[in-house]
Amino acid sequence: MKKMPEILIINHYANPGSGRHFQMARELAERGYSVSIAASSYLSKTNEQRSENISSNGIKFFFVPTRSYKGNGLGRI
Repeated sequence: MKKMPEILIINHYANPGSGRHFQMARELAERGYSVSIAASSYLSKTNEQRSENISSNGIKFFFVPTRSYKGNGLGRI
């Protein structure tokens, strides 16, 4: 059997279990693809940092360490 390609979706604001990125990843996984989503570790609504990578409905989430939002200065680059 042919191995399906691995797909990485990058979405700064991704959250496990919701959003179009998650729905697309879930559909691709159901079709046999191995799907991972990379997202920011910072949650702006709760001002928290996510540190553990998780799996939700077979979709792997990797949280990239990022800083909190503090204006549009050079520190955001």
